[in-house]
Amino acid sequence: MSHAPVRPLLGIALMLLAVVLGASLDALAKWLTQFYPVPQIVSVRFAAQTAVALVLAPWIGFRAIFHTGVPGLHVLRGIAMITASGLFVAALSMLPLATSVVLGQTAPLIAAAIAVPLLGERVTPRHWLFVLTGFAGVVVVLRPAPEIFGWSVLLPLGSAASYAVYQVATRRASAIDPAVPSLFYSSLVGCALAACVAPFVWVWPTPAHGAIMIVHGALCGVSHFLVIRALMLTPVSLSAPFGYAGLLWAIVLGIVVFGERPDAATIVGGVVIAASGILLAREAVRRGRVPGPPPADAGGDGR
Repeated sequence: MSHAPVRPLLGIALMLLAVVLGASLDALAKWLTQFYPVPQIVSVRFAAQTAVALVLAPWIGFRAIFHTGVPGLHVLRGIAMITASGLFVAALSMLPLATSVVLGQTAPLIAAAIAVPLLGERVTPRHWLFVLTGFAGVVVVLRPAPEIFGWSVLLPLGSAASYAVYQVATRRASAIDPAVPSLFYSSLVGCALAACVAPFVWVWPTPAHGAIMIVHGALCGVSHFLVIRALMLTPVSLSAPFGYAGLLWAIVLGIVVFGERPDAATIVGGVVIAASGILLAREAVRRGRVPGPPPADAGGDGR
């Protein structure tokens, strides 16, 4: 198997573009929830991503897209992905953008924890120290939650847990299938599941809103692709810090677009979570246990 050459500057540029695009798409999804049900937004997103893969099929190669050695695992990945996306978009409809993104970024911490029993990975005490530190950041973010946010904070955390399952399943699938079929099948399964719910809550969009939904879904796929390319061109230990730049951009968008001003707990907790994720990535590189780039997300709703 050929590998892309290491081009750190290009990889960093692609990662920054991906996280800025991802956070912008989160803001757009939050805006759409003012007019349309969450299942409808999610279903259009996955349909658009699946359509993009099918349009690219003649160029990429049908066998490269459709051939898989682990169909059952891709079904699990699709279920986890649609769950993560649905919960995250629901969180966006109820919580400030920055809070949703900060809590959603706990997915790598959860994945690092559950990979030990599920994948049998051997880890160091420093690994667990970084995981526990990251969850301490979550506690900082949630400290005012009972008075301000209530049960709704469970939505981005549930999304992060689902996305962590998706990441671990992707890690196992990557040993057999390349990224392209993984991208296609997770989108296809998610599209099929969303289609089972969306008709019951469908609100027919205006032509402008319908176009925005389709573009939103297609750009989610572009964001995922940019992350994959960035991780192919740049070592994880170098690209990971730039991946968390989406947290800062989400805060800016929350202030500018929605008039939200995150409190000190959200900012401090976000810094702790991001630092823990970066240190976990560096620890994985040091021990030579870095998985292949996940087919999705980057950031943003990840998902």
